[in-house]
Amino acid sequence: KMNMEEKRRRLKKEGRPLYIEEDDPIKFKLAVNILTMKLFADQERKRQMNEDKISEDAKKKREKEIEEEEKKARIQEFEKNWEESRQGRVDSWLSFSKANKKPTEEDHFGGGKAKKKKEKKEKKFSPIGFRPPKTKPEQR
Repeated sequence: KMNMEEKRRRLKKEGRPLYIEEDDPIKFKLAVNILTMKLFADQERKRQMNEDKISEDAKKKREKEIEEEEKKARIQEFEKNWEESRQGRVDSWLSFSKANKKPTEEDHFGGGKAKKKKEKKEKKFSPIGFRPPKTKPEQR
């Protein structure tokens, strides 16, 4: 209806007769039908786009959930394997440390029971974290 008024104004400004095609009832009905079809087509297109967006969002969400489940399963599998292989790692380390252990003099002479315990020097706290060795005078 607004479009018809604009057409009339334009014709009036141009000085032409004010008769437009929509004044004929058959052509008016045809114009209304065309406009109605355009509106419904636009509405359907918007609805379809909205549905596509919703389905795309749901798809992305599902993919993310699957990815998180797979990540969780991989972590769980790694932890399980790590726990199962612990004893093997410990045994390997113990056999390595026994193989590299140097025999002491007491072991050679059979004095294994009478071993002297070496006392470790107590470390003194140093605020700088590193204490240089004490200076010794030269001997000549």
